[in-house]
Amino acid sequence: MREEEEILRRTTMKQEIPLKKIIKAEEIVLFQNAIQQIEVSSYVISFAAKLVRSTRLEGEDRIPEIADQLEWGAGPRAGQYLIWGAKAYAAMEGRLHVTCDDIRKCALPVLRHRISPNFQAQAKGVKPDDIVKQIMRIVKEPEIPKFL
Repeated sequence: MREEEEILRRTTMKQEIPLKKIIKAEEIVLFQNAIQQIEVSSYVISFAAKLVRSTRLEGEDRIPEIADQLEWGAGPRAGQYLIWGAKAYAAMEGRLHVTCDDIRKCALPVLRHRISPNFQAQAKGVKPDDIVKQIMRIVKEPEIPKFL
């Protein structure tokens, strides 16, 4: 009990925390602009959108076994953050384009915060991460159009 009170006291009082500047605001803007320039094909966008739509309780991409575990699914912002995160992964790997693999890398950190398991799922010990992993096993990349 005293430990908890001490944690509350220490974490809510004014503190002088020394900060060391490691990057300038202008550099952050340069990085943001560089990330915006990374290309995302309609194929990859389609995959990201399908992942997000698969978390929804209604709609054509609804997955019944997923929907049955959710109180609510991810909205359009989840798709935006999947794309932004995937662009960052691509940049860190020195690529100027996003792959479906980049989207997969972002799926867990993005979607876990955008879905909510329902009471029944929670009672069984199902966590958001479990549901996202299940989605990743089920949802496949879109088919590549064939050219004749």
